[in-house]
Amino acid sequence: MKDAGWTNADGKWTKDGKDLALSVIVPQGTKSNELRAQQIQSSLKKIDIDVKLDEVPSADYFTNIMAGKYEMATFGWQGTLFPVSSSESLFYPEMKPGGDGQNFAFVTDPKLGDLWTQANTELDPAKRLKITSQINDTIASYMPMLPIYPYPNVQVVDKNLANYGPGTFTDLTDDWTKVGFTK
Repeated sequence: MKDAGWTNADGKWTKDGKDLALSVIVPQGTKSNELRAQQIQSSLKKIDIDVKLDEVPSADYFTNIMAGKYEMATFGWQGTLFPVSSSESLFYPEMKPGGDGQNFAFVTDPKLGDLWTQANTELDPAKRLKITSQINDTIASYMPMLPIYPYPNVQVVDKNLANYGPGTFTDLTDDWTKVGFTK
């Protein structure tokens, strides 16, 4: 923060005469969002950054996010069997508030378009992995979102059902001939 021109005096960060203060949008009555926002508030307070909880009616939560009416938000994305292609819309193209898409950070790096085109058409797994590494490095250079934690994928099945269950980035039921009851 000091490299960006902020100074910390008297327990607050200031720059150009303005105090640093952030807000987290929280849908009213949603305990998981409230708890995550409170943890962010508590953690950032330890480094003298004030965070206000901006409670909004639950029905307006994503409307506000899509319109860009927030500073920070917490919500989850679900992984798929196709993590490269399914994550593209989170980072590219740049979306404008109120537009269509899922890039709610409203920023991108123009290099990502070509990299995703390459990654989505490359059939060689080793080459695709190198391209996705470049995508990852590009996104990390401007950090539009910060993963807090992974959600577990939980399924309840009969204890006698074999070879069926949750998988984050893999499908455990690719071969249905191996799925069945043991007794």
